[in-house]
Amino acid sequence: MTRVMARLMKELPNMITLLRVVLSCLLNFYILNQFGSLPIPMVIFLLIVLTDFLDGKIARFYGNTSLFGAVFDIVADLFYMVTSYIVLCSFHVLPLWFLFIMLFKFIEFVVTSFFLKEPCSGKSIFVFDFIGRFTAVFFYIIPILVYASFQLSQLLYFFTIHIFLYIITFMVFVSSFQRLWNCVELTFTSKSENMTLG
Repeated sequence: MTRVMARLMKELPNMITLLRVVLSCLLNFYILNQFGSLPIPMVIFLLIVLTDFLDGKIARFYGNTSLFGAVFDIVADLFYMVTSYIVLCSFHVLPLWFLFIMLFKFIEFVVTSFFLKEPCSGKSIFVFDFIGRFTAVFFYIIPILVYASFQLSQLLYFFTIHIFLYIITFMVFVSSFQRLWNCVELTFTSKSENMTLG
């Protein structure tokens, strides 16, 4: 029984992450078929946020963090955002260009993490920056914010589409520039050290 529980707790974080993928499918399927309805999408979104909070917490608490878990978590987040953005774009409530901003930031984050990982401490394969963390949170809440404001408040919707998205985009470019600059600095520093040692 103890072995079964240990095995279950080891797999629980990844099971919760998988649940987030399933919930993302349910959320977007529901919106596609019941566009305009708000209560159920709100509940599903809250469950998605809860799974994103719990999987990492449980993994760290039981010492079950792994490369696969970290990658799976990021992929599940990306799946939720991409599918939600595409659905909202199909109803013309979210501009298509913002989907590409989000994808650009994700690709940059993965690539620069590869270069920045070695000098940084910690077991995570991904390297986070202060502004980047905020943009990630904003990317996460944008689908439900846009969807809810479109139904409830045209003023909030106008602010989200015409102001907030541009603020996020500015933050994306600031974060990306900082990370790319750090990569360039690390590259030149490494070359200088190799030349000195040589």
